[in-house]
Amino acid sequence: MYLPRAEEVARDLDQQYGIRRRFRSTREYVTRMWPVWQQQLDAFTATWYGKAAVFLGICLLVSTPVFWSLMNLLLLLWWLSIPASMFLINYAQRKQAEQFQQQQQAEQARRAANPFADLFGRAASGAAGAGARTGAGRGSGSSGGARGGRWAGQQDGPIIDAEWTSIDEDGGSRRSRR
Repeated sequence: MYLPRAEEVARDLDQQYGIRRRFRSTREYVTRMWPVWQQQLDAFTATWYGKAAVFLGICLLVSTPVFWSLMNLLLLLWWLSIPASMFLINYAQRKQAEQFQQQQQAEQARRAANPFADLFGRAASGAAGAGARTGAGRGSGSSGGARGGRWAGQQDGPIIDAEWTSIDEDGGSRRSRR
């Protein structure tokens, strides 16, 4: 109700006085002149007069009641932030526990609806993972493992890659790899 009227008044004031344009040009001017002002301030504070002015400015700032009111407010907010953070942490833990409990209930409902789904799901994911490992580890040159073709993702059993040293009757040892 009042919001469209306030927007209209703000737009009229901006058009009449050019507030946005002036604010934008002032911001650009300050951004452009900041390095120059920083150099001038550094040059001034390097002199004896500059150091005395900075010291007197700090003394005046500390002696004003506005400074101490702001410090009092900041310390109050600091002390209130500790209990507030504890409430927020407890809230986050409760929400996380609720989400975990909901996930557990959904998982139990899924298992109750189809108790054999886990068995077949594990078997399918295990075969797919073993097939991917089998094809990558053989090095036979074909993309599907040793058999290739339509048998590329299947596996008959565990693959054992072993090294051993055989001892012949004549006492010599021979290294072989299978």
